[in-house]
Parts: sequence; structure tokens; C-alpha cells
Amino acid sequence: MFTKGWNTLRTAREVKRLTGKSLASQAVEIVRLHFGRTRLGPGDYYALDLFDEALSFQDKARFVGWRASAEIDRRLNAAWSRILANDKIVNYQLLAAQGFRIPRTIATYSRTGRCIGAELRMSSPDAVRAFLGEAPFPMFAKPVAGTYGRGACLLSGFDSSRGLVQLAHGAQMAEADFFAQLDFAPFNGYLFQEVVRPHRSVVDVAGPAVSSVRVGVLTDPSPAVHFAFWKIATDTNVTDNFSRGTTGNLLGAIDLANGRITDVLSAPGPHRKRVAVHPSTGRTLLGFAIPMWSEVLEVSKTVARHFPGLRLQNWDVVVTDDGPLLMELNTEADLFVVNLLSRVGVLNGRLAELAKM
Repeated sequence: MFTKGWNTLRTAREVKRLTGKSLASQAVEIVRLHFGRTRLGPGDYYALDLFDEALSFQDKARFVGWRASAEIDRRLNAAWSRILANDKIVNYQLLAAQGFRIPRTIATYSRTGRCIGAELRMSSPDAVRAFLGEAPFPMFAKPVAGTYGRGACLLSGFDSSRGLVQLAHGAQMAEADFFAQLDFAPFNGYLFQEVVRPHRSVVDVAGPAVSSVRVGVLTDPSPAVHFAFWKIATDTNVTDNFSRGTTGNLLGAIDLANGRITDVLSAPGPHRKRVAVHPSTGRTLLGFAIPMWSEVLEVSKTVARHFPGLRLQNWDVVVTDDGPLLMELNTEADLFVVNLLSRVGVLNGRLAELAKM
């Protein structure tokens, strides 16, 4: 608590140095926003640049941090429907049945023998060990119920004699640690999938790792895209999660009208850094148009109809040479990211009406 308070004070002093806004003015605004409808905290205030005098207080009060984001999710998404999104086996079963493009699952590990369809079913560590001995590497492994990229890894090989699982870019994991991860109860099993290769134009600009488009769809009264942004993987990262700038990945703002990237950020806060070129490829990101943009929007609206009870759906869509592919559906939207990129409080229009906040 002391460390957090000290870091906040240090940031406040830096904001005063950069903008001239007094510590007292910042403190008053933080308190007012904290007791407002979105209950913003000091971390949100500085990460979202809400000290900016160009924004009116009414505008700032529409910004959403982690507290309000969680509350909006709770209000709009029914508890009985969450398994349709949060359990990837159930989610992929529904998507496959409706004919949507999804990652090809090679094998499923579940102690109860669950599966999506015709893939190999594994229910014991010995079965996984035998599978890894003959597996078609590389493969992507991810938890059935994981979020924010936790537990996800790109497998490049298995050395049974040394008890090592080979990961991407020369990294290794002890076999015992890998199997402990497979049986981590909250993950509820694992999927072993074929590696998805993005569209050739995306690979050219952002590299071969999956950089998905997050599409937020409001389904009431009918599906409509409310926001979208590009999660851009960098360096040796095998997932595109941003995690408020801690992963080194980037966020790209998208013009919904044409799919063009209008801004790219690498970190939030007073020292937010805008990026023009991808650090790994050296190619220009600003102005890049997401390929097949109209198809991305259309599939996001079409698929949303099949998930009743989820009025705010957050789809991760990967554009491939063969068209948009649905990576996963999330109920827990990080609306903080939308605010970070748009500089317009997300709690407005139809979203504000539905959330009743």
C-alpha cells in the first residue's frame, strides 16, 4: 500500500512538471471521479491521462477503468451464459456446429475426456506424453478456461530423454512443470492446436505471431459493433495480450469505417509512447488497413446472434489468407483499453443505456 501510494505521488509530481496542473487540482479531480458513476481510481486517472485539461469533467466521468469495466460486464452478461464463452471446448463446439472458422484443434487434454469433435482425446499425463512424442510441431497449447494469455505457449518439440518441453525461440520448460500446468484446476484442461498464420499482409507488417482484432459487439436489440482495436504482438511474444503495457506488445486504434490504424501505443500514462513502426519488422503501422475489414465486422455481428444472454461480446478475430477466423469469445472486456485508444469515454450511447450507469 505504501509503495502504491508513493508511486502515485511520484506520478502526480511528474504530471505537475509536464502540465503545470497542481497536486491539489489533481487530487480533487481524482476524488470526484472516484465517487462518480465509473468509480475511477488514481491508477486509471493517470493511465488514461484524465489530468488533461482539454477534456471537460463530464467527458472524464464517462471513462471506464477496471472497476466499471467489471461492473458493466456483470450487468450485461448473464451468469448462465458465461460458460458459452469462457469454456473454449463449449465455445468451439458451438462455433464448429454453425460452420464458423476456428483454429484446428489437434488434441484435447481433459481428465473427464471432454473434446470439441474428432480430435484426439487425452485424459492422463501418460497419454499426453505419448502424444508429444509423435506430435506435429509446432503447436499452440492453451488452457480450456484461461484468460489474458495465462498458460498459453507455443510448443516446438519434446525431449523425453531430458524431460524437457521445447518452447518457441529456444526456450525450454521442465516436463514436470508443464504437466503441473496441464492439471492446474482453474484451467480445466488444455487444447493443442495447429498454429494459426495471419494474413500475408499482416505478417509483412507485424510478423508471424497472431495479432488479433478485438471486436466489441452489443447485441441488444440487434448485433452492432461498438468498438474494435488491434492487439499487436512484438518481439518473441507468442500471444498478443497487452496487460497495460507490461508485455511489450502494442495496441492499435482502428477506424471502424475502413479498418485503418489511426494510432499505436506501447504504454499508458503520462509517458505514453506512440509508435509509428513495428519494432520487430520495421514496417509502418500507422495507416495500415486490416485486410478483409468488412468481413471481420460482418462475421462478428453474425456470430453474436448465437450467444444469448451475452449482450456485450468481445471477439478476438484473426484475419488469415482464407478469411477471418474466430480465435475466442471473451465476456470480460477490458474497456480501459478502448478508452486508452479513443480518448472518448466509452460509457456513452447505447452502452450507457444498456448498463444503466
